[in-house]
Amino acid sequence: MSTNEPPKILVMTWLELLKTSDNEEIKSHAAEMLIAAFGSEQGVADYLAKNNIAV
Repeated sequence: MSTNEPPKILVMTWLELLKTSDNEEIKSHAAEMLIAAFGSEQGVADYLAKNNIAV
């Protein structure tokens, strides 16, 4: 894990909230956290691919 990347379990938690929450505010916050951690949607996608995380 790079020191610039959040722990994998945290990323998986954000993804789970984004996919399953009924609360739009929670979904929005999870998406914001992912983008903040990786800089862009492409950065998130690259991390997911590199770590074999299915969406």
